[in-house]
Amino acid sequence: MDEAAHNVGTRRSSRKKTKIDASTEDSEEPAPPALKTRKAPAKSKGKARVGKLEGLMLMPMDILFEILGHLRPLAILYLSHTNKEFRRVIMNPSNSFIWKAARDNVPGYPACFPEMNEAQMARLAFDPHCYECYRPNCRTVDWRLLVRLCSKCKTTHLVDQPWTGLDGNPGQSLALFRTAKHCNLISFRGEIDHITAHWATLKTEEEKESYRKERHAFRNAVDQHAMACEDWFELQRLDRSEEIQQARDDRKASITEKLTELGWGSEIGKIPCHPSEEAFPNHRLVKPATRLTPRIWKNIQPEMIKYMEQMKSNRLERERKTLVISRKKFAVQVISAYKKRLLPWTEVMPDPANYCEFEPVKAILELPNDVTVDGSSFDDVIPELDSLFSKWRKDINLDIRRLLDPTQENMDGTKPSNHTSLAAAGEMPKKQPSQAELDQQIQLATTVFRCKVSSNDDMDAIYHVLYGGAHNGRSACANLFYPDVLSHRCLSRTSTYSTSYRNDESLHLERVVSSRRSWTCERLVVDEKAKALMEDIVKFCKLDPATATAKDLDDLDIWLGCPDCASWTTDTDKAKAPVYKWRAAIKHQTTNHRSRPVEWLQLSDTQAQEALAGAPGGSNGSLSIEAISPYTPPGDAVWACVHCLDRPFETEARLVDTIEQHVTLKHEIATPVVNIDYYKLVGSTEDPPTYRATFDIKRDPARAALENRMKAFSYGSMDYYDQYDSDMEDEDDGIFGHLPSWFDSDDEYGFY
Repeated sequence: MDEAAHNVGTRRSSRKKTKIDASTEDSEEPAPPALKTRKAPAKSKGKARVGKLEGLMLMPMDILFEILGHLRPLAILYLSHTNKEFRRVIMNPSNSFIWKAARDNVPGYPACFPEMNEAQMARLAFDPHCYECYRPNCRTVDWRLLVRLCSKCKTTHLVDQPWTGLDGNPGQSLALFRTAKHCNLISFRGEIDHITAHWATLKTEEEKESYRKERHAFRNAVDQHAMACEDWFELQRLDRSEEIQQARDDRKASITEKLTELGWGSEIGKIPCHPSEEAFPNHRLVKPATRLTPRIWKNIQPEMIKYMEQMKSNRLERERKTLVISRKKFAVQVISAYKKRLLPWTEVMPDPANYCEFEPVKAILELPNDVTVDGSSFDDVIPELDSLFSKWRKDINLDIRRLLDPTQENMDGTKPSNHTSLAAAGEMPKKQPSQAELDQQIQLATTVFRCKVSSNDDMDAIYHVLYGGAHNGRSACANLFYPDVLSHRCLSRTSTYSTSYRNDESLHLERVVSSRRSWTCERLVVDEKAKALMEDIVKFCKLDPATATAKDLDDLDIWLGCPDCASWTTDTDKAKAPVYKWRAAIKHQTTNHRSRPVEWLQLSDTQAQEALAGAPGGSNGSLSIEAISPYTPPGDAVWACVHCLDRPFETEARLVDTIEQHVTLKHEIATPVVNIDYYKLVGSTEDPPTYRATFDIKRDPARAALENRMKAFSYGSMDYYDQYDSDMEDEDDGIFGHLPSWFDSDDEYGFY
């Protein structure tokens, strides 16, 4: 026998072989024998004990029947599935008293459906398994179709059939059905197949007619009995819900008792109901509807104690936060009084949300709990407020400069937080402007900022159509210039509202659906489109866009006429056009003309002098003051109440007449005084009255025809439409086809 054959025929040993170290292989001392590995005993797999119910079949039958008489129908049904002996006894028709006794154990248990025995009824009413896939936890019973189906099987075993198809296929027309969504009829596919197969076995018309009548009677009986079963099933569900809730309440009471014995009783009552996931009844160890046994409590005790420690920590944190918030009202009272003494303001002022974050103020607010804080606690802060306000203004100026140059360094010389991300993304500017260049650029009239929140173009379009004016969007605050932009309301307000702010006087506002917030310019963007429009306006004013500031334009006091809003008089070469100051002009262009280019008209020297003098209306060549629209844009509301300053009931800006009414009615001051009872908001400008001037503009026939038609639509009365209704129908000229004589006269106000 060769070596290969010998190796193949040799049985390998199953014992582990000892590993031999190469360094000791030639050692004279023999290696110690290998230790025999002892296998750990295998854990029991928990097999069920065989023949556990075998003793039931050995006892006398009367005793067995007595035991079965105390069971419910579902237990009897499951017992019949255990073995043939039980099934033979339970399903024997002579032993129907077993099912009758089980029925008596269920209050209100309805009778069986026609053609259904007790076992089938018990399965339908109690067995939570799908009839098709036997998936468990199928809790919904379709009483009108006599089936239980899971959500997956409903999509495949329930058939839609239209009302018109009931007399077609016999399986569909004779099957049980119910009404589903959209008034469709739903049937069980298995029953349809069974009826169809049985129908095929019927030979004569008499058999078919008899079967049809039988099915109709069966369906009517099922429909009537199904209503009673649905009511009973709903009561069972409610009873079960009450039982589960009672079990949960008992478990909660037991756990509460155990925790009270450990000293946590008072802490349990301080756990809030919100957020709901932290509430004591909703804890995952408290909520189960199972009885608390000593073994279960021993297992859950460590986690429940840990939970109570966390709830105590949360409570102390809430109480600390509530204490700090309660101290803020004293800070608001003291600092608000200081701000009132500085009226009239020439610079932006911090809101309570900002000055409560000042380090000296914050240090007082966060004093230990045992220290009493009132208005006098902030006496040492008042001398520092001027420097604190100045530092805050420098910070917000730095933030708004970052809109022009994101790489600007912080006040302490450190790099901004986004410096690394900008460098990694390759978005660093090639040449970073100096601080002096930024100071010059931000003050230019061509540097226009836009608020992403308040400049809602869609809402502007709706308001422009409905009211002839504009929403508080592009009209009122779309075009923002430095330094007025620092006082824009959206930078210190948030549109979200939280009930947690109600006790925080530095954040809560009662009369508006918003809250205060720390100043931020994240809602601002540089408006490049408005920049191009402003360059044209600056050039129109004969200034250099590279150097002209907003103050330079204000000092010029130049008026701009809008040719796109001109309306012609009887003279075809004369047209009246509205004229605006430069701020109103850019607002008019972005609002009424949707930022389209406008070839502005220049006033003559005579017209300009009359404009400066507040010229009266009248002849050609002069300016006439008039109300363009009955709607007053919110841009005119620039006045606020001194007595409501920084308080929760502070309102938004108002017109001068309404703010005087507010002071008189709310604060009972008969004669309000400016800067004592009400003040003008920093950075806000009142729109001057709208004037019209007469210009030499050649009349456009097409535009004039459109203007006349729009006049009829805008100013025509219902009497006019009633009078000319028949004429328009006869001539088929449309709603603007026949105009009365008064539309041909000279309209002083023009179309707009």
